[in-house]
Amino acid sequence: MGTKVKKVRIPKQFAKKVHDDFEGKNLKVRIFPRVPQDYIDFGLVSHVVAEKSAGLMVAISGSEVENRDYMVFSPLRIDQDENYYVTDMDPTVMVYNNEANIPKSSGVVRFHGKFEGRTEPTNFNISHSIKEIQNSTEYQECDFENAPDRYQKATHYMAHLFRTIYDE
Repeated sequence: MGTKVKKVRIPKQFAKKVHDDFEGKNLKVRIFPRVPQDYIDFGLVSHVVAEKSAGLMVAISGSEVENRDYMVFSPLRIDQDENYYVTDMDPTVMVYNNEANIPKSSGVVRFHGKFEGRTEPTNFNISHSIKEIQNSTEYQECDFENAPDRYQKATHYMAHLFRTIYDE
């Protein structure tokens, strides 16, 4: 199956762009109906994964204690579970140091993570096309605390994973 946890190089200019897009320290979640081209261009989401995804989740959640923001993104990858489609999340975390006002250059991606909501069913059975699922995703933006549970859990899971790998 390959490596389940992988350190990845997050280009600093990309992490800064995401942080600035969220206006920093704002606890937000955004769902894009398609994987934005920036994520593909920076090599953070493969075009093959993007083509098989029902969108992209991006979340930011700050830690006042650590004085940094955790920025998590994950394609909502379409998969099949028996007769229905599901969406799977393999999130990536990047971190912004608010004290130094700079992003860290490294992040972590987690494949097949163990957090509630990682895989969620859709209302589409296998007779539907992938395009129908993709076309059903709409742009959403909400405060972090009002976001669907799966996105909050993915963000907390990835923040914990980042601390485990880089802080210990």
